[in-house]
Amino acid sequence: MSIAKSIEFVTYQHQLHYDLLKELFELCFGHDLDEKLWLWKSEAMDGVGICAFQENKLMAFYGGMPRELFYKNSCLSFLQVRDVMVHPSMRGAFTVKGLFARTAERFLDEFLGKDLFESAYGFPNDRAMKVGSLSGLYDPADQVQNLTWTPAEAVGEDSILEHKTDNKKLSQKVKRRYQKSLQKMMKCQSEFLIGDRSLAYLFKRYLNHPSYAYFLLEHRSLIWGSVFIVIKKMNNNHLEIMDVIGSPKRFNRAINALKEWAYRRNYYSINGWFSDSIVSFIDNFDQIEKACVVPKPNRHGKDWPEKMHGHIWLTSGDTDFK
Repeated sequence: MSIAKSIEFVTYQHQLHYDLLKELFELCFGHDLDEKLWLWKSEAMDGVGICAFQENKLMAFYGGMPRELFYKNSCLSFLQVRDVMVHPSMRGAFTVKGLFARTAERFLDEFLGKDLFESAYGFPNDRAMKVGSLSGLYDPADQVQNLTWTPAEAVGEDSILEHKTDNKKLSQKVKRRYQKSLQKMMKCQSEFLIGDRSLAYLFKRYLNHPSYAYFLLEHRSLIWGSVFIVIKKMNNNHLEIMDVIGSPKRFNRAINALKEWAYRRNYYSINGWFSDSIVSFIDNFDQIEKACVVPKPNRHGKDWPEKMHGHIWLTSGDTDFK
């Protein structure tokens, strides 16, 4: 029996499919699936997904998280692809007619258009990107770079404030400064496709995260206002920048202040993922290398205007796995 005739596609339901998906996840990735993290993706972030069954056995999963993206003062409903997995026994799954491509197509058929989601994007590895392109499902729309810095003393930079968020709260003054910083960033972002960075999103994505501890830093200037930086302390030696919110013209200065902040706390390295749109505002990094290509659907959902290509505003925090 061929794969085409033997596969049944079903929309993911947590109560029915979680145990099966947990087993598939562990086979694919070699470690346990964090249930709190999965529930955050599937419930707090309103996740959706397609399951592929063969003889009542879960063989593949293709998931997505809804994201509000803004472009030219319009709010667009997108899906961010996440947690794609195919059973290790499915040899040939990563071909243009294999199980991966068929599950991806069913996902796009199911959720894009029909007044649901306008389009989608993701952070695939090179293999998945190649299959998607060869099968005609999606094409490159942008790319993300991995930038690295070495902590060092900075001369004349304003101070960094670390906001304690153990109680998952921020003072009203900090909230007001954050809102002003976000307004400055959005004001000059009309040419970019940029995700929600509201206070509600800040709490949902970072400060109330069930599995990872994120920290909110603020680079303050009495003249220019604040730039907020979300970081993840990977270990005692390394920091990852998850997001930067503020006037892009102040990003270099804020990162220089972060380098000194990290230096005084004995961190050895800093990195962060940034799409090319953001890199155009940053020139003080030590190294740069491509992290991944960002695709867009080729024949599903609404067409992307040509001006949107290469103009997606993405950071490490826009992924679901960092």
